[in-house]
Parts: sequence; C-alpha cells; structure tokens
Amino acid sequence: ADDVTAAAAVQALARQPREAAEEPLRELRRDKDLHLAAEALEAHYRLAKDDPAITAELAEIALKSRKWQLRVAAMEILLQRDAAAMRPALERNVAHEKAPVRSVAYEAFTWLRDRESVDFIIARLEHEEGRTLFEASEALTDLTDFHWGTNHERWKSWWGKVREGYPLPPKKAKAKKKKNSGAAAPRYASRFYGLDIDSKRVAFESISR
Repeated sequence: ADDVTAAAAVQALARQPREAAEEPLRELRRDKDLHLAAEALEAHYRLAKDDPAITAELAEIALKSRKWQLRVAAMEILLQRDAAAMRPALERNVAHEKAPVRSVAYEAFTWLRDRESVDFIIARLEHEEGRTLFEASEALTDLTDFHWGTNHERWKSWWGKVREGYPLPPKKAKAKKKKNSGAAAPRYASRFYGLDIDSKRVAFESISR
C-alpha cells in the first residue's frame, strides 16, 4: 500500500475498539517503514492513553530504541502529557548523535517546569553547537522567561544567584508547528528556499532527476 493508504489504515484502526485494534497496531509498530511505525505508535497511544502501561512502553522506546526516528516519535507523543515519565530518556537523548533526537528532548524538558531541568540544560550548553545549541538556549528561555543567549558561563552565573528562590513561569502557549520528519520544527534566523536555517555550517546538495 502507498503511504497515504497505510496512514489511513492506521487511523482507521485507532477508531476501533481497543481489543480489536491493539494487536494490529503492535504489528505495525514493528514495520520497516519508520514513518508508518511512528504513526502506529501514536495511534496506539491515543487508543490506550489512560493505561499507564502504554506510557511506560513509550518511555522505554524513547530511552532505548535503536531507531532514532522512533525515539523522536515516542518523545513527541509524551512530551505534553507525560514528560515526567521519560526524564531518564530525556537526559540520555540530549547527548544522542542525531540532532532531531536532541531537539525534541530539549523541547520535552520545557514541559517539566522544574529547576532540575534548568540545571541540566545549562550544563549541556557547553557541549552543543549550531542548531541544537540555539534550541537548548530557547528551552532555557522557555523555562525561565529570561534570554541570556547561548553563553554557558552567563547562564550558569545568573542561575547560580537566583536558583533557590526563582519562580519558574508557567508554560506559554505556542503556535502549532509543522511536522519536520518526526521532529519538532524549531524557529530559525535565516531561510533558504523555504527552509529555516540557524546552524553554523550548512551544506546544500543539488539533486537533478
């Protein structure tokens, strides 16, 4: 089946009773097509979201899956509703080799709204560069309502002075983002043919048919 048909089939399964749809969705979660597997993962969560077991499954996928696309999908599904359930995954994934995994992990931290998350991201600033450095900085701004750029020492100095008594602001509503290959689409300073760019080093490849 083509991608549209397969996605429609997944959505149809998600509208069926859980006892009828759960096993087919579990099978689709193992599909070699990772986009389809991610769709099935999300559909399964919608079907069983009140069951703590599905939250635990997704947190495990976010933590241990060898497929980085599925880590991203699992984090995106849980970040607003159950971000706290996957804190171990977030702490591991901000050091993942794939930038989309790190990006979504930083976004998920902003839903935790606690000082430990601020501590953790500040410590990560000196290990990041390019796009994910800006995303880590934006996550800190989201958490604290302050904008100290990407300078690790400046954030560390300020936070060290105010941490104990500082009231973290509530999560602000954001405009809905378009999906970007399973990862949240960040805001960037420059654009090229409709693509947002904020990395230090960018290469474009011309593809002719």
